[in-house]
Amino acid sequence: MIPMIRHVATVSAGASENIWITERTGSDALPFGYWHSGCQYGGTGYADVSAAEIVTAAGLSRGALYHHYTDKRDLFRAVLLEMEAELNAEIEAAADAQADLGVGMLAALDAFLSSCERDEVVRIMLTDAPGVLGWQAWREIEAAHGLGVITRLLQRAVDAGLLAPQPIRVLAQLMLSASIEGALLVANAADRTAARAEVRQGLVTLFAGLSVPLPG
Repeated sequence: MIPMIRHVATVSAGASENIWITERTGSDALPFGYWHSGCQYGGTGYADVSAAEIVTAAGLSRGALYHHYTDKRDLFRAVLLEMEAELNAEIEAAADAQADLGVGMLAALDAFLSSCERDEVVRIMLTDAPGVLGWQAWREIEAAHGLGVITRLLQRAVDAGLLAPQPIRVLAQLMLSASIEGALLVANAADRTAARAEVRQGLVTLFAGLSVPLPG
């Protein structure tokens, strides 16, 4: 079972850092800590925290950690998967909140780009994940989550007559790739707010070519 994530504390250890605690639900419910140095505190990431620091932050033994996770990398992957699921839920909720499908698709894009400005998303999902898990594994995780959202929105557009029938799976993959590149541009920019606006305009221009009437 994938653990749930909640931000529980900020501590000082030379520089302030965020502690992300994961919880398993059910009969094996136990807390675990993943030490995440937030960019807003000038910290670093995965490579600079040891398993000892993780279990200390969680108040557990190394044995308890390794009972549920193979190693620190396995715990990191669980944290990433939960973050992906939470962001997907936010994006779908943003789309579903709009009565007009075109407006909803734009709202989904805005929700996605807004998430790319969050320090924890930049650090865990867009900075650490490709290096820790490997580029291919990271892209597979992104596809497993984001591809479903995009596919469902495109199918709804076809069903509503806003998009001509076409190979939805291929189109969704292309849109996902463009969105990931946009996310990396925002994450790596010195001014994320400015980069977000530019990426948004670029993606809207690309997606407008699909004949889906996106406003803005």
